[in-house]
Amino acid sequence: MSGYSTSLVFLLGSLYLFAIYRGMARSQKIETEHPITTSFYYMVFYVIGPLLGGLAGAIGGIPNTQLRNYFLVVAVGTFWATFVVWIIIDLAAGLLEMLLPASSRHRKERLLEAEARRMQEQIAKQRILTEVERAEKSEQSHWEKVLRPYAQELARLLADAGDSCNSIEGQVVNIGLAAWRMGGLNCMRKLQSMVADTCKKQHTALTYKDYIAIWWDGIGSWQGGWLDIEKDTDNNNATVNGRSI
Repeated sequence: MSGYSTSLVFLLGSLYLFAIYRGMARSQKIETEHPITTSFYYMVFYVIGPLLGGLAGAIGGIPNTQLRNYFLVVAVGTFWATFVVWIIIDLAAGLLEMLLPASSRHRKERLLEAEARRMQEQIAKQRILTEVERAEKSEQSHWEKVLRPYAQELARLLADAGDSCNSIEGQVVNIGLAAWRMGGLNCMRKLQSMVADTCKKQHTALTYKDYIAIWWDGIGSWQGGWLDIEKDTDNNNATVNGRSI
């Protein structure tokens, strides 16, 4: 294939696909905004246009004695009829419809209604997010008050036990079980975070092992693991497994 024929095939293919898209989108048109292209007579004309072009080519190609030339004339007639009806006439009719006062007015009203619905949906989503955030903050504040004694008790037990932490394992497990009964996994995580924060404020040891994470393994859906709480005496920061807390 030469460069010219490739460009021509690409152009014609694009126009044909565009025409097919216009035909598929026709079913989604609103009759008030498109009184011409949605009418029955126009739809019939739109569908039979290529057939009329092929028929005209068949009649005009009768003088050709060669069968190949005859079918070529039929194909050319079909192509040009399709091009004129689907590309030129259809686009011109669509532009004419856009200029009609009733069509333009209905389109503006429809767009305004769609924009109003979109704004209402956005406001409703924002209201739901605000309510969720408010509920979450209220829950966090509630857990702060309820779990504060438990966090202080756990911090005191771990501080007093020192290296012999196994002696307080039963007490730590009981407190974790109580937290699970109060609020499930989120409550246990909140309590562990509060214990880490309390240890950060009250203890001066450079490195502190959090045995809570492993001792609570098996309580509800809690999955245990080692968490290292390290206190940086230079910048007064603490990290959990390398992450700042």
